[in-house]
Amino acid sequence: MNLQTQWKTLCQKMQTTGDVELAYWRLHLYYTEPHRAYHTLEHIAEGLQDLKDAIHYAEHPTAVEMAWWHHDAVYQIGKKDNEENSALLAAIQCLKLGLPNAFAQRTGELVLATQHLEPPKDIDAQLLVDTDLSILGKPDEVFDRYEHSIWTEYVQNDGVPETFFKTRRAEILEQFLRHPTIYTTEFYRAKYEGKARENLERSIRQLRR
Repeated sequence: MNLQTQWKTLCQKMQTTGDVELAYWRLHLYYTEPHRAYHTLEHIAEGLQDLKDAIHYAEHPTAVEMAWWHHDAVYQIGKKDNEENSALLAAIQCLKLGLPNAFAQRTGELVLATQHLEPPKDIDAQLLVDTDLSILGKPDEVFDRYEHSIWTEYVQNDGVPETFFKTRRAEILEQFLRHPTIYTTEFYRAKYEGKARENLERSIRQLRR
């Protein structure tokens, strides 16, 4: 099932009344911006694949899925308000699709959880955040592509000095290793925790050279 079909299926499930096509192409426009290398539609597709096996744990599965579609919609490299703007966009899109105010608000709140400022407290936010971090536990070649894509966004596309990037990137990855667990749900811990720690340790060694 291609992405556009998955989007339509989600909207049909929620019985939206707004312009589903317009909403999809608005998201498509954001995720295909030229400065992106990782935060793209491929990232959305891969996350949806992970969510497919975990979504039954959610209390509000459609809100989790809608939040996933929007969580990186606004992505300007180095900006601190990307998630806030993505959350606002998510809420606006929900309202334009004819969804209830409470659903729009909840979707926006879930997007904000992907700021990774604190451990998510409820199961819906936990699933969304763990899906966002699932890339850390993927096989070596997939994880290495991810790290190179982040490098491309910052160094190649945005001009961040490579030395600064490597130092800051290592610090960010080390923060994940300091947590007792990287993933907050049992599903994702069982699936990715061990490999994620292995990947992070390996990447930090390379960055610190």
